[in-house]
Amino acid sequence: MRTESFPADDLTKALRHRTIATMPELKKALGTEVDATVLRKLKRLAYRTSYSHRGAYYALDETARFDEKGLWSFQSVWFSRWGTLPGTVEAFVEYSAAGCFVRELDNLLHAATKEPLLKLVRQERVTRQPVGALYLYCSIRTVLRERQLLARRVLQANPHLAGSLIAAAEVPDEMKAAIVLFFSMLDEKQRRLYAGLESLKLGYGGDQRIAAFLGMDPHTVAKGRRELIEKDFEVDRIRKAGGGRKPVEKTPGIISRIEELKRHDTAGDPMSGIKWTRRTTSSISGQLATLGITASKNTVGRLLKKMDFRLRVNRKQIAATKSPDR
Repeated sequence: MRTESFPADDLTKALRHRTIATMPELKKALGTEVDATVLRKLKRLAYRTSYSHRGAYYALDETARFDEKGLWSFQSVWFSRWGTLPGTVEAFVEYSAAGCFVRELDNLLHAATKEPLLKLVRQERVTRQPVGALYLYCSIRTVLRERQLLARRVLQANPHLAGSLIAAAEVPDEMKAAIVLFFSMLDEKQRRLYAGLESLKLGYGGDQRIAAFLGMDPHTVAKGRRELIEKDFEVDRIRKAGGGRKPVEKTPGIISRIEELKRHDTAGDPMSGIKWTRRTTSSISGQLATLGITASKNTVGRLLKKMDFRLRVNRKQIAATKSPDR
């Protein structure tokens, strides 16, 4: 059996020893002068290339220790769960709660991101929107992009709470009263999201500080913050599905229940097609309640009208609807 000239194990040993290595260092460890040979051996390994330093460094997957943002660095060389710099930039823009400016991404990724961003825009993988004198880079998904733009405008227009907590130990009474009044006018979901947004501005420890200021549970603030980051909330829904009073006119089977209740006390005219009942809307509403269906008198009246029923129709009304040739 032919002995392998350049064992892949030599690369594994070299990368475990060095943690990260360049192509010249890997070629030396493998005993070859050919880049293609190293790349062929690397294919057998689970490895990553750096997104900084133009992808010049290599590391084993088993060595990488990614943080909550999906980044890992060693000796100022940066690696990402998303591999290349363009892929990392795209992911950060997509997962951003309020879009990203170039300078923000430069600081987050410790690399120049302007060129990758322009390339991603040309490839229609991200979009950019003018915000003030700068371009804000956002998701290509319309709904998400609109949320990011809205969040960014709020961040720029309403920095008071988080800004005040950062700048001073105490918020002035006048400003505190204004914030509390504004907060009291929001519904449950809006309060949670507002608190989460202010926590995002503060960064580490923001949940506890915002919760203490607004008199909320820190877990509620954290939930709002996660919803903004993960885009996991529904814009038009405050309660969960099924919460609160059931929507009467959308209750399954309500029309059929009304028809069943009227079946024994309903008449009609075969010529005009008009049907009528001598039951009142109050009696029908009461009987629906015994079946577990909440429907007001007005609701019953609207449904009867939709079903082309009339209450206490007299013969003159029937005659008026008949065509002259009958």
